[in-house]
Amino acid sequence: RYFFSLLSILLFALTLGATTNAQARTIPVNIKSTPPGATVYLDATTVNPIGTTPIKRVRIERGSHTLIFKLDGYQEARLPINVRRWNETFDITLKPMATISIAAGNEAATGSVVRVDGENVGAVPYKGLTQPGRHLIQIGKEGHKTFSQWVDLAGGQVLTLPVMLEKMAPDT
Repeated sequence: RYFFSLLSILLFALTLGATTNAQARTIPVNIKSTPPGATVYLDATTVNPIGTTPIKRVRIERGSHTLIFKLDGYQEARLPINVRRWNETFDITLKPMATISIAAGNEAATGSVVRVDGENVGAVPYKGLTQPGRHLIQIGKEGHKTFSQWVDLAGGQVLTLPVMLEKMAPDT
């Protein structure tokens, strides 16, 4: 009976020590994003997210990591961090994507193929997100002249483009 009591105390002490040791390696931190509502991953997006910003007192193992932020309408962002202090706050401002909206200016344009930088992205009418920067927009349909236009888009910008297609002259 004495042996079982001693064994129980020993097992309890070992369990408590393992829990305390595991918690000693992790530190509670806070994570914020502007705008809030971003899903946050730790070191890789192939693992479960650690939460949605703002996140308070999430325990992360001490040392160097990368926080990965994902939010619809914004560019994916990565923030290298070094977890050292309790209740440290890691903060990032997310950059908005640009929006391209293409409408048919005439009946011929409806259903035409939309390409951005040579890649087929859909059909007219079209609305989609893209990285800010310079892009080539092309709208085409068999038997019609291809519409082409270079655009420079800023983050958060919405480009609305009504497109009219002209029939090609018949080959003679």
